[in-house]
Amino acid sequence: MNDEKQFETAYSAAEAWREVLKEKGYDPKPVTRWFCIRFAILSRAWRRILRHTGFKRFAPVRALEFGCGGAQLVPLYVNGWNCTDVDVSPEVLARAQVYIERAQKHCRPKGTIEPKCADFKDYDTESSTYDINFQFGVREYFLEDCERQRYVKKMFDATRPGGFVVAVVPNGDHAFRTEQRERGLGGHTIPKRDFDQWSRWRKHC
Repeated sequence: MNDEKQFETAYSAAEAWREVLKEKGYDPKPVTRWFCIRFAILSRAWRRILRHTGFKRFAPVRALEFGCGGAQLVPLYVNGWNCTDVDVSPEVLARAQVYIERAQKHCRPKGTIEPKCADFKDYDTESSTYDINFQFGVREYFLEDCERQRYVKKMFDATRPGGFVVAVVPNGDHAFRTEQRERGLGGHTIPKRDFDQWSRWRKHC
């Protein structure tokens, strides 16, 4: 697929998500003092990521997420990380801001967080020195291998030498995925490629 077609496909996926998430999706969670404890513990996925990267929970790590809803960044922000979230949807960022404000009220965050509205393919990486760049459940919506690799390269470009790039994708074999697809939950009406534990890059671009 040529460059023009790749960008056209990527733009279509971004536009589809922008439309789906205008009215609903990624609604801000309620936050109580109990959430502050949960934020400090972090999720199983993040505990595993920390083990592999050697990053500490309560450290000024610079983190960038593309395709956000606040769920991943807010706990890191509360724990002292300096976070940037990039999303194509202003509605998603507005809902994430509500979640951030709720965390500020109850948890006294020790880090910083900066939302940015942009398509990640257009994100300026010239002066980026992030320690970790990650995405949760975004890559599978780039249907072409070359397109996915283009975005992964962009993630590396936004990360300092010696930093880490993390891509988390849902397991396509998970029992709930069929129901999600059938009911159109969570944007599953948008075409995507499901991954399983054996998925690998199939070709180089």
